[in-house]
Amino acid sequence: MALAVGGCGLTFDLGPLDNTGGLDASAPADASPRGDADPRDASRPEAGVTDGSAAPDAFSAPDAGPCDETPCSLLQQCGCLAGEGCYPVGSDVLCEPAGSTPPGGGCTDESECVTGASCLVVSGSSTGVCQAFCGDDGWCVADSHCIAVFSRLSRPVGACSLQCDPIGMSGCPSGLACTLSAQVRVPDGVTVLIAACVPPGSRPAGSPCLTGQCAPGVLCVSGMCARICDLDAPACAGGEICRSILGDPVSLGRRLGSCYFTG
Repeated sequence: MALAVGGCGLTFDLGPLDNTGGLDASAPADASPRGDADPRDASRPEAGVTDGSAAPDAFSAPDAGPCDETPCSLLQQCGCLAGEGCYPVGSDVLCEPAGSTPPGGGCTDESECVTGASCLVVSGSSTGVCQAFCGDDGWCVADSHCIAVFSRLSRPVGACSLQCDPIGMSGCPSGLACTLSAQVRVPDGVTVLIAACVPPGSRPAGSPCLTGQCAPGVLCVSGMCARICDLDAPACAGGEICRSILGDPVSLGRRLGSCYFTG
């Protein structure tokens, strides 16, 4: 399964697989950092709230004046006319009419997102989520990562990961469920585990699986569906323990792991 930028065909995998399917905590990063530019030199837009519970303030209008990049800059949101934003289109960036949906809001097309955000749609789904552009983790809200989704762009630009609840199943647009996904971080190329909104699978905990096949609240780990758990307040079934997975991902203040059968 892959994510695609709405209307643009840009994709990224939902997680590295081992030979039995599912997350492989030892899997190396599958992409390398691109470019030498330090995006922290740009003026940063506000990342906004990404838990889906409330709409954050829209990004400020782009500046039509001089811009460091041509024809426009995704990070600085400059080079476009008033009412337009800089968006990824294929392997390039272009000025397009700005949308009104803030980061964390549901979308079906790039044109729906505010300036400074892009519509990321899971392949096979009609609904995606607007996510803010970023140059590194510092551009994003606490506990979010800047992930490499724009693989066809030469610019070192990513998108801020979401903050949703894969245990309480909240924070995603209708039709999508919160889960954990292994992704490559910008700009260092390190693989990190993030919260993501994806179409829900149907296989319960304890079932064999490939990535994307498990039910909401359940994650495919080394070929088996396992319940996602809170490492600080585990609620696994009898005979199971809540164990760490790939760096103890944090979403909405929760350190997340998976239930592991010890028998």
